[in-house]
Amino acid sequence: MSKRSISNISWGLSLGRRLLLFQSFKQFTSWAACLALTIFFSKLIFDYISVDIESPVVFVMLIGLGSLVSVVIALPATFSFNRDDAAALDIFFENVKYLGYVDVGDVEPLVFCQKGPSFLRWDESDVYVYLNSETVTVTGPYSIIRRLRAQLHK
Repeated sequence: MSKRSISNISWGLSLGRRLLLFQSFKQFTSWAACLALTIFFSKLIFDYISVDIESPVVFVMLIGLGSLVSVVIALPATFSFNRDDAAALDIFFENVKYLGYVDVGDVEPLVFCQKGPSFLRWDESDVYVYLNSETVTVTGPYSIIRRLRAQLHK
């Protein structure tokens, strides 16, 4: 079997833009609402089990920093591979579905979004597939792009 021609992963945004983390106001408000609910319910649980939080500021900062992981792994990245590799295309589309994505249209670019209600997902987590004449270019969240690319190397 010949080795597949697969590009390296590249970032979809400049370094300065990636440092801003949030790609849209909707993503920021969704993250902030989840953070507020997490802090609220954590406080309720700690009060119920009688745990005294010595430094509430540090507590809130740790929860905030921990929750930023979900934003960082959703930063856009891209890679491409040869379109004439039918086996690679099959493997790719199987893995997109395996990772919990559904096809939401037949027009180019092909768009795959996560299963579940729209209020629980970010548009920034969608995977876009561009079928060019010689290559397939895939853009989406870094964490998903990394896994899809790795499956093509197996």
